[in-house]
Amino acid sequence: RRAMAPQIVGRRCALAAAVAAAVSSPCIVAPAGALANTSRITSEFGVPELYSTNAACTKRRCVNPIFPGLQGLVEMEGAALTCQRRNMTRQHLQFCKAAVDYDIALPRMNASTTLAQAVREQEIQAVQAYTYHLAAMNMDAWDHRDPESGSDCVRSIWRMVCSTYLPKAEAGCVPGDSTSLLKPCRNTCENYIQACGVECCDESVKCVFERPLAVSGASLGLAATSAETVLVAGYADELGPARTCT
Repeated sequence: RRAMAPQIVGRRCALAAAVAAAVSSPCIVAPAGALANTSRITSEFGVPELYSTNAACTKRRCVNPIFPGLQGLVEMEGAALTCQRRNMTRQHLQFCKAAVDYDIALPRMNASTTLAQAVREQEIQAVQAYTYHLAAMNMDAWDHRDPESGSDCVRSIWRMVCSTYLPKAEAGCVPGDSTSLLKPCRNTCENYIQACGVECCDESVKCVFERPLAVSGASLGLAATSAETVLVAGYADELGPARTCT
């Protein structure tokens, strides 16, 4: 089975800098172990139900994770989110600026974190997910530094990671108040499958799903010898644009 993503560490710093210049980082490069830490949903922890495992048949762009930024859904579902107005966050967006035209939900900030820092952190994660997914599909992020003007496939990857890490806030929410996670709409995911021509040998290419996933305790910050079960849910079963999904 194909690995989740190839090693990016050590590749030209300029590549990461060019793609991630949008988030004002001199060079966003995955540190040692970053690929494993970024995603709890990898073959390392055993995910036979979520990804194609049948090596006997032909697959096309059936990578692991199957959807761009899928690990972000787990992370965002476990986060306490707050509502932030578009007119306050837009000035801090760069990589995802053209993809985000709504009030966003951000992980709750502590007293020392500014709004600009909170937005930047989410954008960094979106950039990393974008870079990793392109690499897993044998595409070089250096050649796709401007995803908005890229192919339909590249644009769909960009939109998915941005809507995952910078989801829409609930309509009418008050800035700073809690808001529920509005996941990417089903058709955002389906557009990616169609645009990139993704094919697997099983039922892993389904945008709407809900399955238990056994992960190691270490991946959740617990004792390394412990084990936890996380319910991994897919995308919102709604067609966008809609008030109930991103």
